[in-house]
Amino acid sequence: MKFKTDYAAGYDFIAEHHKLVQHLVMLVVFYKHIFELVIVPQMWLLDRLNFNNELKQLKGAYNATLKTLHNIADSNLNGIDDNK
Repeated sequence: MKFKTDYAAGYDFIAEHHKLVQHLVMLVVFYKHIFELVIVPQMWLLDRLNFNNELKQLKGAYNATLKTLHNIADSNLNGIDDNK
């Protein structure tokens, strides 16, 4: 008889913790949805903004390189003109 009462108490214990686990799972699912709906788009947006910043930096480096090449070409042409 004692085994049955312990067994029933075990079932009660499992039933109580089952509800707790059920609530925890619901919280995890809720936070997962929040993460997918709020944080992931923000991460994507930040990634796109960083990509735009990288493009601006590349454009600036490209323009600086072109300017340097034009200056070198101009100085070489001026040097050739001076030798004539």
